[in-house]
Amino acid sequence: MTLAGVLAATTGCAASLWSVERTHEGQPLPDRYIDERAYALYAKAALAEAQGDRQAALELYALALEEDPDAPEILVRLAALACGASPARAEALFRRAARDAPEWAGVPHERARCRLARGELAGATADAERALALDPRSIEIALSLAEIHERAGRAALAGDHLDAIVTQWPHVRSTWEALLAFAERRDDPARRVRARAALLAVGRRATRAPAEATPLDAVDQATGADELATAARQARLHPAVAALRAAALGHHEAALAVAERVLGADPTNGDAWVARMLAAEGLGDRARLGAAAIADVELVAPGPLGARLLTELLARRISPEAARAWRDAAAALPPAADPLEREIDARLAAALGS
Repeated sequence: MTLAGVLAATTGCAASLWSVERTHEGQPLPDRYIDERAYALYAKAALAEAQGDRQAALELYALALEEDPDAPEILVRLAALACGASPARAEALFRRAARDAPEWAGVPHERARCRLARGELAGATADAERALALDPRSIEIALSLAEIHERAGRAALAGDHLDAIVTQWPHVRSTWEALLAFAERRDDPARRVRARAALLAVGRRATRAPAEATPLDAVDQATGADELATAARQARLHPAVAALRAAALGHHEAALAVAERVLGADPTNGDAWVARMLAAEGLGDRARLGAAAIADVELVAPGPLGARLLTELLARRISPEAARAWRDAAAALPPAADPLEREIDARLAAALGS
């Protein structure tokens, strides 16, 4: 089945309805139902937005809103896209979403990010604090508040906030990465040493004894493109999957090179497409990230690892709701097959609350 087909498979059954679960202070909230066609369009729009295709995202979100005019998830994404070019429209959309979903943390959180981008630090702080009060288990919101404190000149408070975050979520890699980045910016040796030690302790894969080493370990340790391709062959692993693993482990240059080799031979490979997006994001290469378009080809749906990583990418770049939309539209995943997939599942559970 093609990736486009996965997302579009639900559009012919508009009579059935899906619901999106949200939480308030750790408890599920009863939720309105979202029209299935709108949900599928929302998932496709989120993919376009993650690729950097703002115009396609706007058009798809607008179509989704026509199907479901009261969906706060769609209103929030339209507001986020309007934030820089049309602040007044963005604020109107945020107000409309807040009216429809007053207890959903996604509205004040996205508005906080919007206001931060515009330099409205007091408003951003208030919104982020409101969002965290609504969803105190959200790592993403907690990290956003720390960033706002630092940008507003409250470095000591930002540091204290990050210390509390890593204490609350000691096994989540992204929290320690945020603390390390803060320590580097602030030239804070104590926090730098602490964060680096913690990142070693929560490494992406469990350490194996030498006698237990497998061909997959060579794939995960490869840092060059040729080394990665060779290790993949020896492990009998498709190079696109090897590129996914390299991107997930931070070997972005090797992942990008191998992914582009695969796409050169097979432009429909969904795993290579996801690997290229992840690697481009990791390298800060906006041009390549935007070039990962799906308009001209029918992409084959990514495998289990690719689907997990795409879900995580959407949660990180767009919103947890966008990630849920993709996850729910795609086929059910098999259980995690190795430590890397189990770690991703743990991060997704923390990010999506499920």
